[in-house]
Amino acid sequence: MISGKKSIDQDFFHHMDLSTKVYDLLSNWLVTQKIKAGDRLIEESLSKELNISRTPIRAALNLLAKDGLIELIPRKGGSVRKLGIKDVDEVYEIRQVLEGLAICLSGSKITEKELNKLKKLLKQSKIYLSKNSATQLAKLDSEFHRIIINCCGNKRLIEFLESLYNFVQIFRVMGYYRPIRAKQAWKEHDKILKALIKQDIDEVRKLMKEHILNTKKYILSDFQK
Repeated sequence: MISGKKSIDQDFFHHMDLSTKVYDLLSNWLVTQKIKAGDRLIEESLSKELNISRTPIRAALNLLAKDGLIELIPRKGGSVRKLGIKDVDEVYEIRQVLEGLAICLSGSKITEKELNKLKKLLKQSKIYLSKNSATQLAKLDSEFHRIIINCCGNKRLIEFLESLYNFVQIFRVMGYYRPIRAKQAWKEHDKILKALIKQDIDEVRKLMKEHILNTKKYILSDFQK
């Protein structure tokens, strides 16, 4: 009986790990727009495509539904949600508060190592600016923010922000398709980095708030077209 129970537990955790990988893969498909609003996510089709059982796929779809990125259809799988103005408003209101807190906490804790990583990211971003590579710029933007946030020392705060980041990353890609916004965002990141180097916490908080509000403004303007 004991050995049987151990086997069941191991199988359970194997599926839990696999479901996380499927969740990450489907999230990436959403962010890169390999799957778009209205597209169906059918368990049986995904099972064949990924060559895995339906159990971890079902678990991953449930997580995406919990995030609000897809709608589950009983016995049929999921459908990618169309995001709208209300989604932008809600996500960026929360992001402004939580990321504002995170950067205040990080300002006095960030190390020379992290600052050097941020400098390197800005250099890489400048290269992709000249190539108008929206996907790469959005990826580097996300990494810039994550490095800062991960220095805050508050595990729960980091987890709350991570739960928003699939939405944020989708919106980032949309924003970076506009070269004017991409260049402006780079300048805003540069100012944030300089304030972090000086450990001017008030200035860092002000600049981050402006950066998030400017991003929201550009995204909303796209939705209203």
